[in-house]
Amino acid sequence: MLEAVICTISASGTPWMNELIRQSGQGLADLSKNKGYKVIGHHMGVEKSLLASELRFYYGNNNLTVQNEKSKNPFAISAAISRSFKANVRRALEMGAECIVYTEGDKPDFVDEIPKLVNKMKNESAGIVLPVRSRKGFAKFPWIQREFEEIVDHYVGEAIGIRTDYTYGPRAFNRRTARLALTYPAENWGVQTFPVVAGCLQGEKLEIAEVPGYPQENYMQKYPPIMRNFFAHAAWRMIQNSAHIRAAHMAKNIR
Repeated sequence: MLEAVICTISASGTPWMNELIRQSGQGLADLSKNKGYKVIGHHMGVEKSLLASELRFYYGNNNLTVQNEKSKNPFAISAAISRSFKANVRRALEMGAECIVYTEGDKPDFVDEIPKLVNKMKNESAGIVLPVRSRKGFAKFPWIQREFEEIVDHYVGEAIGIRTDYTYGPRAFNRRTARLALTYPAENWGVQTFPVVAGCLQGEKLEIAEVPGYPQENYMQKYPPIMRNFFAHAAWRMIQNSAHIRAAHMAKNIR
């Protein structure tokens, strides 16, 4: 059995976003070398791009799937992320991972926190380990993002009975909880939340690992112009976070 498999999802974007993905790729490659973790990635971009070639170098030729996803429709992107998430989890289970860590390519600073999640899962016999942003880190995110994410955190906390930060993104699962993601019936962002809620309601232990969780400096100014528009950003967050709430509701009602 492998101690841990790290599953990462990324999507080509602005030069700034691509540089974050490169930094994550290099950090994950170093972590794999130093800790013995395996890394598998799913990248939405162009198969023959320089970025895809670099990620293939970091993760290994057979450990990166490139999906030519050009849609800017948030529903299509959400569905693509859901399929990628499930594909990575399925592959990690086949590889024999005891701990499956999900992360995202635009969070290079989180890479150094991954061993903390793996160790907590092993030492605390946890089914789920959630990295939770510090108060100072969370406060640095845009107001509209914080508002929507706090709604999700409240709803999921009510469902599970533990109020914490469920919306940072990265998380770690044991094999039993990871399998629950494969049963999620919808194709949207909720695939990240469904196994957390379903696992907790089925008796899996939830552990918290506090991380700095700061956003990249001035990151909203570096997003594509449409995401810098208040109403477009609010619509994106509404679509994204309503999927998490629906997933929590589904998990709560399959007991």
